[in-house]
Amino acid sequence: MRLALIGAPGSGKTTIAKFLAANLNLLHIEGDTFFWAGLDLRNEVLKLIENDHWILDGHLTKVSDLVLPKIDKLIVVNDLSLRSLFRSLKRDWKNPSRAWFNFQNYEKMARKREELIAGFRSQDVIYLNNFPDLSESKLAAFAEDLK
Repeated sequence: MRLALIGAPGSGKTTIAKFLAANLNLLHIEGDTFFWAGLDLRNEVLKLIENDHWILDGHLTKVSDLVLPKIDKLIVVNDLSLRSLFRSLKRDWKNPSRAWFNFQNYEKMARKREELIAGFRSQDVIYLNNFPDLSESKLAAFAEDLK
């Protein structure tokens, strides 16, 4: 199984991806880790997606041409816009450049996500609402449905 998660900064993508990776025995590829470390995101992701069982979250737009042809499902994590923006800024307050990047590019990233979704096979897009809170039991049921 090969999955990709997209959503706004602070929407819970990484938390959800970690949970699904653990429960579905998938390699978790966190694109943000490579991006913010200044590594070559495309090369790092390209190496890891050769595996047959993975889940990728974060900075998908930068590697969509590599990832989208290989995935089985695209999971769109929906959250309330202001809430996810607040959570993103709260998370990154110690890293002002990261917080400013997310704040400055919030709407641009939303448009890019919509473009990705529109260009993908609709039957393979799953919308996951992460508000007001997505409980562990609901995530467990979601993981079971993916199997």
